[in-house]
Amino acid sequence: MDGLNSDNMPFTTLLGDHEIPAARQADLLWELLLESEAQGDEEGAAHYVAQLAAQNDERYVDLLEGTATLEIYSDPVGADATLKRLGVKDAPLLQLGPTPVHPFDLEPGDYLLEIKASGFVTACRHVRLGRAADLQVLVCLFTPQMLGADHFYLPAGRLPLPGGAPESDEQVFVDNLAVARQPVTVCEFLRFLDDLADEDPERAMLYTPPTMGAALAPSAPVTAISYDAAVDFTSWLARRTGVACRLPNEAEWQKAALAPVSKGLLQGKHEWATPMSAKTPSKPRGEALGFRLVHDLPPGGGERLLELQIPESLDAQVAA
Repeated sequence: MDGLNSDNMPFTTLLGDHEIPAARQADLLWELLLESEAQGDEEGAAHYVAQLAAQNDERYVDLLEGTATLEIYSDPVGADATLKRLGVKDAPLLQLGPTPVHPFDLEPGDYLLEIKASGFVTACRHVRLGRAADLQVLVCLFTPQMLGADHFYLPAGRLPLPGGAPESDEQVFVDNLAVARQPVTVCEFLRFLDDLADEDPERAMLYTPPTMGAALAPSAPVTAISYDAAVDFTSWLARRTGVACRLPNEAEWQKAALAPVSKGLLQGKHEWATPMSAKTPSKPRGEALGFRLVHDLPPGGGERLLELQIPESLDAQVAA
């Protein structure tokens, strides 16, 4: 553990000779507890839970129980909602009934939320509940025609933070997105090169990857592609199909790789993604990158984390 919690020392020892009111001590312990949980430090979190409980501060009694609250909405309403705890062996599947699902209590942790409705693609999204969190989730549903063939649906939400850190308004938000299940293939890229050769033979030669000389199956993912070639491919395909496809940005690609519905399709792969900054991305050394496509769905949905209000201590109320 770092900083104040480095040695699991009693809180009074950490403060040294400084005299801090009991209510402020409790507030500081609460902040350290949340910091430990955000860092995935279970030992530190347990330490601060014990010290905060010893303060006997009524404001934190319910918060120390850690119970979170979840509220679920969907568009359209009346969809069937189910929820399952992740990372817990033999966790039961909770049948929550039709949306909206009014606030109910849950243990903090990670959950898989599924929203189903007739005529719509099932939406699966990760839900992370921090200690005493009050989270509202809205999931939009789309038809198979809107999603497109061979795509999976990535519902709107924030990019999950590593290490079990709770939801935060500072996280990057990713809107509703349709993500190709497979990367662009050799066959698809060859069609692009054939059309490009008629317009600009020199650029077509420049975009031809060295792997094209190998005996690759037409359905194999194309690799060793430059970023510019990948971007120009998306423009070419959009003109041919009328679908505004594009490369995912870095946050979208990371969120898709972590999504339960992707079933590991992107994990362990290295593919081109548009950088969040304005600069052109650099290729990792030794990597022969391919790429996959996404297209935007109508915006909507996401989550709203209600701010946790800690009541003022009795002393503070009297002083006011």
